[in-house]
Amino acid sequence: MIKFVVLLALASFAAAVPTIDTRIDMSGDWKVVGGSAAATGAYPFVVSLRSSSNSHFCGGSIINNLWVLTAAHCLVGIAAVSLNTADVGAVSAILIGWGRTSTGGSIPNNLQQLSTNTITTASCQSVWGSSVSSNQICAFTRSGQGACNGDSGGPLVRASDLAQLGIVSYAVPTIDSDSRIDVTGDWKVVGGSNAATGAYPFIVSLRSSSNSHFCGGSIINNLWVLTAAHCLVGSSASSVNAVVGTNTLLSGGSSIRASRLLVHGNYNPNTIANDVGVIQLAASITYSNSVAQVSLNTADVGAVSAILIGWGRTSTGGSIPNNLQQLSTNTITTASCQSVWGSSVSSSQICAYTRSGQGACNGDSGGPLVRASDLAQLGIVSFGIACAQGFPDVYARVSSYNSWIQSAISS
Repeated sequence: MIKFVVLLALASFAAAVPTIDTRIDMSGDWKVVGGSAAATGAYPFVVSLRSSSNSHFCGGSIINNLWVLTAAHCLVGIAAVSLNTADVGAVSAILIGWGRTSTGGSIPNNLQQLSTNTITTASCQSVWGSSVSSNQICAFTRSGQGACNGDSGGPLVRASDLAQLGIVSYAVPTIDSDSRIDVTGDWKVVGGSNAATGAYPFIVSLRSSSNSHFCGGSIINNLWVLTAAHCLVGSSASSVNAVVGTNTLLSGGSSIRASRLLVHGNYNPNTIANDVGVIQLAASITYSNSVAQVSLNTADVGAVSAILIGWGRTSTGGSIPNNLQQLSTNTITTASCQSVWGSSVSSSQICAYTRSGQGACNGDSGGPLVRASDLAQLGIVSFGIACAQGFPDVYARVSSYNSWIQSAISS
């Protein structure tokens, strides 16, 4: 493909053009007078140079597979983009293009611009994994903003000087593959601290048949555990065990096999809506000082002090801690959360946020968010931006699913 930016390199010849004769109209659309229609394919080297509005303004000829020959005066006033020469991390940037203004929407007539931010390679790889290398750069602002079909090949430029940082390559428009969301990973707490033994006696470590922790959960009675639907999809009861009564992954506690897995009937893996599930155990839990059921919150709350509890990585790409982690955080209003996540978040979800460097990460999924004042469970870890990148984490709101939970454990 002939790239316009390569063509613009010819603009340097403009300085050698003499003063333009006043008898010559250089602004018009020059045409052939007295000629005839050329046969299709007769002159395969001919080029039509177009403006950004697709208006033909000059002709040219192909001189090799990367270059077009034309007149210098055709290029006067057209500026070549400045190409960034040094790697950058997180900076303010601008995306420019004619891509669709919504998924499946129409192509705009006018060139669009979007103020955005680049993120570090490590942050991007925490979501995209090995699909992203150091030869690529990622950008993100919030739900409802970003590249779409038609932007491919267009520039991402630095806001301060318009130097080109990137070329639009790819993205995934569906929520479950959104570059901000990891629902397949093992969510964990970033920026927390070790929890005291017995501080949260309702916490559950869900283990695979090989005894690997894969999700969190909470005891809601002596036969049932509450967790996230996405923790259970694709699993069978025979492959799930609930470990209770311990703050450490490597020792202690009692392991009880699951007998039944129930997922909310309206769970949507694409939008991550109704991300709630329960596990029936094959044997009853024995309560003690270190094992007890959680109290489920029954009324919607706005902004309150809360605690996130879970095992796992304490930094993006870091190691999994042996000790249960706790993080003091704050819930925020639905309106505040929607200002970041847009329609990805509904009133049946609750969000929490303190600051960048604190929040959920791969491994906490299904675990509890509790109110600080009474440890009543407010939310179930659902999704967010891995890890603790300064955006609210999203939880299924327990009070919105109380009826479903009670019906499921009575079935």
